[in-house]
Amino acid sequence: MLWWRKKKPQTDAEVLLDALAGVEKREKKKARVRRRKPRTGWKRYADPRILVGLAILLVAILADGVRRENQEFEATIVELAGRVTVAEGEFTATWPAQLQMKLSDGYVVRTGTGATATLSWPDGSLLMLRPDTQLTIKLLEYDRAGAWRGRSFYLKVGQVLAKVAPGFGPRSEMRVYTPVSVAAVRGTVFSMAQDRTGSQTTVACADGKVRAAGLVGEPLDLPGGEHCVIEKGKPPRPPTLYSFDEARAMGFGYGALWTPPPQASRLQLLEYGFTQMLAAPMTILGIGKCGWAFGAIDSARRSAALEALRRLRNHLEGTAEYPPVVDCATLRELGLDPKERDQILTQFNNYALERYYGLDAGRSFVLYARARDKARTLYRVSPQGVERATEEEVRRLL
Repeated sequence: MLWWRKKKPQTDAEVLLDALAGVEKREKKKARVRRRKPRTGWKRYADPRILVGLAILLVAILADGVRRENQEFEATIVELAGRVTVAEGEFTATWPAQLQMKLSDGYVVRTGTGATATLSWPDGSLLMLRPDTQLTIKLLEYDRAGAWRGRSFYLKVGQVLAKVAPGFGPRSEMRVYTPVSVAAVRGTVFSMAQDRTGSQTTVACADGKVRAAGLVGEPLDLPGGEHCVIEKGKPPRPPTLYSFDEARAMGFGYGALWTPPPQASRLQLLEYGFTQMLAAPMTILGIGKCGWAFGAIDSARRSAALEALRRLRNHLEGTAEYPPVVDCATLRELGLDPKERDQILTQFNNYALERYYGLDAGRSFVLYARARDKARTLYRVSPQGVERATEEEVRRLL
């Protein structure tokens, strides 16, 4: 007789319970191993709390970057002395200027006798209005994808001193128009003075290079230490060196012109990098002042410029004779209705023509203008019609 008892077979329920117990035991063992072993690779960052935190940080960086971008479209009054007034247009009501006041396209700043005002931008550039000056802000632009800036002004009378800081950007351009001239700069310290009769402009360069042009003739480049005089309807006179006393009289001793601008912080560089990297989706969504509306799409801007040029050509064709010279920033010689004039000019780069040439004693003309698309497409207008111009023709332009 056997002394042991035969083992009773397990039921199906008991087999299932044993299997579940084994699985639970193995899972507990794996959990103990995971707690002892640190996570590596992407799993370390897969915690939802970390991902949410990173998303919030990215949104905050982008929001602050857009805030900085929007500041590019405004000038800030940082210094005031004496009686200074501002207006939203040349013929609108004026009010006293205040420190930290923000000025945008179309604003007019006037300084009285003995008064001065200084405007600044985020990149460290400055524009100082000397006494008895009237300056119009024509256009302030910024493109996040290409990181270029465009600034244009109209000096009706008086004098301005400008410092274009290195942070302005190598692809950027600043232009100052007067009734008889235009100056284009990219990085320099310079002065422009317009007399009260509207017949003469003096352009002086203290550092860097300025390209100056009259309403006729070829432009010339002024290096630091030289100045030139431009009279209405005449090419610029040959440049000459200015003396120390002349430099002081022009205001080049103004300390802020030579104070190094503050360096961009790491946060600023990070924000600008993010907004440039995400330029396409942010632009399409219309985020910030750099965003596109339909009218800002490149093809729409080119079409608008072409239509404005056709209107301008039709107006010229209706005149008895073509004017010998035209103020590229105001078109005042054409006698346009102010509203129509503004509708035309706002379709062009810098809200102005590039150049106008009266030919054959009033029997013909040719003018150039750029669209406001990213390529700044160049067009030529003549009695024969409107057509694309080649960049080789720009050699005669600014």
